[in-house]
Amino acid sequence: MKDGNKLEVLWGVIFLVGFVLTQYIFMSSIRNVFVVILWIVLGAMGLVNNISLGFRNKRITKMTINWTLIGAIALIGAILSFNEIYMFSIGLLGVIVFIVFGIFSIAFNIIANKSLRSIVGIIWVLAGIALFLIPALIPIQFALLGIFLGLPLIVYGIFLD
Repeated sequence: MKDGNKLEVLWGVIFLVGFVLTQYIFMSSIRNVFVVILWIVLGAMGLVNNISLGFRNKRITKMTINWTLIGAIALIGAILSFNEIYMFSIGLLGVIVFIVFGIFSIAFNIIANKSLRSIVGIIWVLAGIALFLIPALIPIQFALLGIFLGLPLIVYGIFLD
């Protein structure tokens, strides 16, 4: 398996486990600060791996920068949602993450000439729009994020390229 594929699988597992645990935390009485701690630990694991592989591969270095920016946007949204003033944003967090990840994925894969992979980005954007238009999905948004962000990365990392 290529280094890039290993990273896709790693980030797929991080997203799947991270968002499913986030869903559990939000549905339980555990303090929300643990979500931030969870994502800092998972993100650090992924970034350390990306950086160690990035020294050998410029594509991985670019991916690391992109995923870090995307993750920072999502983390800022999560932190803001813990403040009561910004509590409304928790409902939009899944929408924002899906749409931001989708747009970055479409752009990155078009530039990399991997049109098949752009389909996942389109699915992520459509999932964000669906989440926005169907408020009944908001209570399970983190589980949906884990499934729809994590599984495609794992499948692509294992079976494509």
